[in-house]
Amino acid sequence: MPLRSRLLKLEFLLAACLCPYLESREIIVASHRRGSSFQLFTKIWDLLREGNHMHVPVSDKDRRVVRSYNRHIDMPDYFYSLPFHYMNSSVLVEAWFAAPSLAERRALIKWPPSIDRDGVFPLRFDRLWDFYEIPDELCKVTGGGLSKIPRFDFHPSIQLIYDLIMRAILHDNVRVEWKVRHKVDLQGAALQSAQQLKRRLYLSLIVGDLCEIRNYRPPGAVTAYTHSPAFDSILCVPACYQNHAVSHIPGHSAPVRGPGPHPPRFFIFDRVRTMVAAFRANDIEGVGDSGATPDLRLRLAHTAMAEAATVWARELIDSTRDPACPVGYFPQLDRPAIAAADDADARFPVARPAAYSSEDDEEAAAEAPLPSSDDD
Repeated sequence: MPLRSRLLKLEFLLAACLCPYLESREIIVASHRRGSSFQLFTKIWDLLREGNHMHVPVSDKDRRVVRSYNRHIDMPDYFYSLPFHYMNSSVLVEAWFAAPSLAERRALIKWPPSIDRDGVFPLRFDRLWDFYEIPDELCKVTGGGLSKIPRFDFHPSIQLIYDLIMRAILHDNVRVEWKVRHKVDLQGAALQSAQQLKRRLYLSLIVGDLCEIRNYRPPGAVTAYTHSPAFDSILCVPACYQNHAVSHIPGHSAPVRGPGPHPPRFFIFDRVRTMVAAFRANDIEGVGDSGATPDLRLRLAHTAMAEAATVWARELIDSTRDPACPVGYFPQLDRPAIAAADDADARFPVARPAAYSSEDDEEAAAEAPLPSSDDD
């Protein structure tokens, strides 16, 4: 693949990962995907294990890298520093946990007057619920396993962040170390009881604070108490460190490299806050346009967020390139990731040999011949 096309593909995949909202991600992906489905996870891992076929220097000592036909040279180090670990969840989750205050955290979503859709359980913007204050009705589910049904429906704004946090934890994008008493309760609970406890734990990350508050006395309380979160630590986990199954093809492995798990970063919160502000500003401006349909107004607002994610992606690529590369080695990217897909399939081909049809085709990949050199 030409180097320019490869960098554009990186920018496109990054921009999709850096969009907090699913609809904004779809705007970027829709311009480049073929057919109705697009597996972001597969394409990123294809790039990750494809290897260094670009002769990109990987250190200040090697100006040119050549590999034999039976060896695999991993992607350059800058690739492992790019935040691809949001592909199965959302960057909004790390921003939620990185917010410096309760008000700034809740401002990332449109905080509703009540937690549930019907307005039975109101919760003010500045009010906290301790883990044990959460109403049991919000945590109860009927049935078990895949048939579990919540008793109460959350407000759409709460449901949004609840689903994102749940997905991030399930996909190991966010690793939460619950307090010992909650881990013991989870281990000894029956299936339905465990689902209810998990629902309460996830909800505590939304309606409570993420730090301990001593002498907290909410309006209407008789005495003050210490508000304590339900977890000991929260870490954001890069893709190479996540606990998921990866097909390791001989000669095309995906080793653990790059930065390890880290606490939520304020830099992410600041970026996401800016993107959300751009989304809301464009949404408000579109409301005043009588000639714009609701769908068009929504698309314009999400396009503003997608453009901000594209700028962010390009800055990340520029800032993580190997400084040992010769000046002018990397071409300038003059095509944004959200550009119209005229020849997108030609510009963004699948970055792997033709024999590799999917992540699961290990037998076909094992039989596929490897190129004799990087020039093949």
